[in-house]
Amino acid sequence: MYDLHNDPLEMKNLALNRNKYGDIIQMMNGKLNALIEHEVGEDIGQMLPAVDGTDWKLSPSIKIIRL
Repeated sequence: MYDLHNDPLEMKNLALNRNKYGDIIQMMNGKLNALIEHEVGEDIGQMLPAVDGTDWKLSPSIKIIRL
């Protein structure tokens, strides 16, 4: 997460300061998760590229991956 006005070269990642930007990070993460849910549905790795011999399905023991 960058302040493109004051940091156009994206040198300082604001997401590293969770004390100051935690609310914005959580809001953006929620929006991203909602978009994934809407566009992908259950995210079990089906959008990853096929590679010979690779099974991208998530383990059933992993229920939710969230920030």
